[in-house]
Amino acid sequence: MSLAKTGAKTKIAWSKVLFYACIVAIPVVQFAIFYVGVNINSIILAFQNWDGLTETYEFGFGNFVKVVTDLFTDPKLIVSMKNSLILFVVGVAVGSTLALLFSYYIYKKHFGYGFFKVVLFIPNVVSAVTLAIMLRYFTTEASKAIIGIELLTNPATKLPTFIFMSVMLSFGVQTLIFSGAMSGISESITEAAVLDGITPIKELILIDIPMIFPTISVFIVSSIAQIFLNQMNVFNMYGAGAPDINIYTIGYWMYTNVLGALSTEYPYYSAFGLVLTFITIPVAFLAKYLLDKCGPSVD
Repeated sequence: MSLAKTGAKTKIAWSKVLFYACIVAIPVVQFAIFYVGVNINSIILAFQNWDGLTETYEFGFGNFVKVVTDLFTDPKLIVSMKNSLILFVVGVAVGSTLALLFSYYIYKKHFGYGFFKVVLFIPNVVSAVTLAIMLRYFTTEASKAIIGIELLTNPATKLPTFIFMSVMLSFGVQTLIFSGAMSGISESITEAAVLDGITPIKELILIDIPMIFPTISVFIVSSIAQIFLNQMNVFNMYGAGAPDINIYTIGYWMYTNVLGALSTEYPYYSAFGLVLTFITIPVAFLAKYLLDKCGPSVD
């Protein structure tokens, strides 16, 4: 092979590398600036204590002490923490159970399964504002006309209504993910089980759930990681001025407070975010370990 041909191939190879580098550079730079850079700055900021007398920042752990104290003494934070945990438990226990049942229905291609797939996907393409308007109408005027109660204004039904709406809005994504995972199960396994006389419920519990358990495990762990981020759609309904603290979650409280915070308050909220991270990460890893260790095996 001549040196000219070798040089041409080398030039083409380097051209491909350069093209790939240019394509990858854009998302990498965005990630470095808007995720890595922002988070590093937030971590540094968490250790900066504002001194009102000297009007300067001093290094220290005062923000973390205040955050931990507020978590146990501030009534609004206590209610928000409780609601976030309730939303997580209901979402996993009730939402995931219903999602598995509907996923099995779609997976088996029963009557109207295609229609259900479309309906379940619609909330993910409709504007959040549009959904909020629809939900507010159905939970106020429509509910009053049907059952005589405005669900969003009645103190006894306000929080359960928000939890129900939040679970149902995430229900469609779960169902589509679980049904997609079920569609990857080998037909020979289910056909053999049917020939042995297995019932649909037993098939779901003994075959389908164990086969897609890694997918379920990922969903549970990711839900744990988002416990303190979920706003329960309160912001979509009320913006930053929700009238009742009994429907606050940590995600909503944090988001609305940061929106209206002064620059001198940012260190406190940075520390708050770090404290929540220190709580969430060990719990998520522990849950992943327990799910891998104690979950059903298909070996």
